[in-house]
Amino acid sequence: MSATRTFASALLFAVFGSAGVSYAQQTPLTPIAATFAPISPEEFEPVNVVVDFSASYCTAATTPLFSSVKLDGVTLTLLLSHLKGGGPCVSRRSFQIGGLPSGSYTVKIGITGSYIANYPSGTRESVPVELGTYALTVRAVGTKVPVHTWVYEDAPSQNFPSMSLGYYWPSAVSSNYALVSSTSEPEFYTWDFRSARPANTTPLYILSYPAPLSGAFATASLDEAKRLISDGFTGRLDADTLRVVPVKNGVCPLGSATVYRLFNPSVIAHRYVTSADMYSALGSNGWVGEGAVFCGAQK
Repeated sequence: MSATRTFASALLFAVFGSAGVSYAQQTPLTPIAATFAPISPEEFEPVNVVVDFSASYCTAATTPLFSSVKLDGVTLTLLLSHLKGGGPCVSRRSFQIGGLPSGSYTVKIGITGSYIANYPSGTRESVPVELGTYALTVRAVGTKVPVHTWVYEDAPSQNFPSMSLGYYWPSAVSSNYALVSSTSEPEFYTWDFRSARPANTTPLYILSYPAPLSGAFATASLDEAKRLISDGFTGRLDADTLRVVPVKNGVCPLGSATVYRLFNPSVIAHRYVTSADMYSALGSNGWVGEGAVFCGAQK
């Protein structure tokens, strides 16, 4: 059989299926209900979701499997994946969303499966058989604050460059970091929680390098901050004005910005980036990647 004929046969099989019959894509059924707890969470507060489907589906026994998860603006799609004859077959499933930025969301919740008869061959793994749309409002708590990085090229007291961090409030430049320009591009954003401190956030500690070094070091770990202060760094451990979301299981919540930290041993400097591409490029040019260290706000 020629290559052209083989391709044509494969194409016909994909279109008509093994029986040579074309199936139109079914309209997904609507789940009976879906509930969120808390009903109106604070930004980046974990949300428990319970969904009641109109039929029983075989799913993972403990941790749910997702066929697709997508956050597109204020539309969040969560598509659970069924198992072929494995796991308990139930109509109720529960799972957790690790938090979202503030806003009014349209949440689409569904499941793949083969509940509907005569589904197109080879598509049941990704096509939803049930899909519902629900509203979720996430309340804003803090004010987004940009954190900048600048470089001292060659200060008179030192013969090497160093990097420092600074931040400013939306209304005025912080007196502690007068060198920060409101027109420069921030490395990442954090939150100003002077009026409220949600339990799901943690303080961001900004410490100064010990003399004769010049620069700043940011961490969301109190233990790391204490250890560095014992090694000669200076900074306050009771300041919790700037807050971030901690990394959990190596990842950040949906809609947040993963902040990566790198170290340059040749100039004794740390760099903070939210771009995975920048992180990779710096790692290929002498910087030592230290991974995801905390989660900031999206720019």
